[in-house]
Amino acid sequence: GGAGLRAVLIDLGLARRATSGADATDTFFGAAEPEPEPTPAMAMRRVATPAYSSIGSPGFMAPEQIRDAATAGHAADVYGLGTTWYAALTGVLPFPPGAPHKVMQQALEGDVLPLSAHLPGAPEAVEALIGWILQRDPKSRPPCGAALVAEVEAVLEAPHDAARVARARAAHDRRRRR
Repeated sequence: GGAGLRAVLIDLGLARRATSGADATDTFFGAAEPEPEPTPAMAMRRVATPAYSSIGSPGFMAPEQIRDAATAGHAADVYGLGTTWYAALTGVLPFPPGAPHKVMQQALEGDVLPLSAHLPGAPEAVEALIGWILQRDPKSRPPCGAALVAEVEAVLEAPHDAARVARARAAHDRRRRR
């Protein structure tokens, strides 16, 4: 089965305001004048998360998103994808459930258990890739975009080749240090 089926990944993230302070207030919040016909940019401003907010589902939030959502970038999306895969494969989130502040504290300071702790026999390369994706430091995670897609494709081709993932991670770390 599966002929003709395809998977679609959607962005479950939240919009955030790009500026803070006085610039963050726009004329569309409580404006006395009639509003012009809304544009997509105006709609985004209406739903945007204020700068310096932590908004999201605590179990899926990257550490940098917890500290300050305004500074979270693509690496936080990579982390969120990693938590989604972790949960899909193991049936649990990377950190034990509990009060939101405790879950967020674990993301900031705790260590993620390897997949095999919840899923004995997990393919080594899958475990290595998800472990890389769930690094606390956003710069230590795989880059977003085509490079991440290439890593996922390579792991799907050879799910037990953890050494290949280790080589890719080491190459990423060398490039990052330059």
